[in-house]
Amino acid sequence: MSLYFVNLLANGNESKSTNSSNLSVKGVRHGKITENPIMYKRSYQDSKFMADIESNIHSLFEQVRNIRLPEQNEVVDVSESEKDEKIVALGVNNSLANFGKANKECQDQLKGFNSIFGSVEITLQKELQNEIKSFAEESNIELNYNDFFNIGELSKQKQPFGGGPFGTGSSYSLVGSEDEKEKYRLLDQLYEKISEYRQWKSYFESLDSKFYIDLCLSNFGTSYDEDVDIKLYVKTGQLCIGKQLPLPDNDILETAINFTEPFFKPKKSLSVIEYDDYPEYVSVSPPDIHLYGLTRSYEEKVESYKEEYLESIDDIFCYDYFQEDGFDVICYKQSYIKQNTNIYFPSIIVFQNILSTIHFEISSKYLPEVIKRGIKPYFRKIIYIDSNR
Repeated sequence: MSLYFVNLLANGNESKSTNSSNLSVKGVRHGKITENPIMYKRSYQDSKFMADIESNIHSLFEQVRNIRLPEQNEVVDVSESEKDEKIVALGVNNSLANFGKANKECQDQLKGFNSIFGSVEITLQKELQNEIKSFAEESNIELNYNDFFNIGELSKQKQPFGGGPFGTGSSYSLVGSEDEKEKYRLLDQLYEKISEYRQWKSYFESLDSKFYIDLCLSNFGTSYDEDVDIKLYVKTGQLCIGKQLPLPDNDILETAINFTEPFFKPKKSLSVIEYDDYPEYVSVSPPDIHLYGLTRSYEEKVESYKEEYLESIDDIFCYDYFQEDGFDVICYKQSYIKQNTNIYFPSIIVFQNILSTIHFEISSKYLPEVIKRGIKPYFRKIIYIDSNR
């Protein structure tokens, strides 16, 4: 009887000792575990997102080119409605000018009325023309520039009342034929779309120059573990995380905020689940309309979007960061991991260059000692394009 209990106790202790976690850092590629991490590059410049913007630009070129306006020295029949519109724009000036000739004392008043209610001919800015010409030349788009930038006799008239909800601020209306107005609007859209395209291209060039690795914490043991601390050691100057990442230009910041997760957060797969200990993210952007109907300035909006973008990046790259003995060290905590489970790092890890070795340390609540190992990533010469972008 005593021998039975001795064996039972011995087997129980042996059984208990075999139930333990077995933690390690592994690579992930296309949602599957790899023993050694695979470094890869991205090519957002070749993405559908960029192709769609470029297609939109080409469409705008065609729409502008299809509006043919007469040259300035051509005689053109003008409809009665267009005549009336011109008269409304210029009538105040003409009548006051005639009156001013009869009464010199009214000349000063005339100048004031001209500046307030007058009609001013619109001239396309050189910056707009040069930007459009530059894109056309790069894209082998043949244009007759004199015809393409001809907006006829289009002018703008200042309104007697401001454009704000309380009559504050300036407001202008376009004066001219419908074709002149439409061509002017299309040229403005074309310029803005080209500017947007160039800003995305610059941002994507920076992202495409980086190297990427998907990593996960793996537990191949027979028991769960808790309070797991992971440290990743990389030679100083190789990591590119958080505020070291490229910052989008001002005009695309608002849209880029929506791309931070698709660009930098790993997507769960059948083999690897998502990290779920992110800090709770709350948007910091105030509404565009302030109290009393006043809108935020462009500079205020840009500053707000920049702050929101950087906070979104910090929430994804939620690591503690240190430098020690020639290494950049990022640390994070995994509160719980089941046996036979793989959990992504909080972010895709971004690097400046190809690496030969990455070192990691793992400690946990139930591990008797700290795990210290090195892994050798290798670069597969393939280009990864995010088809959804």
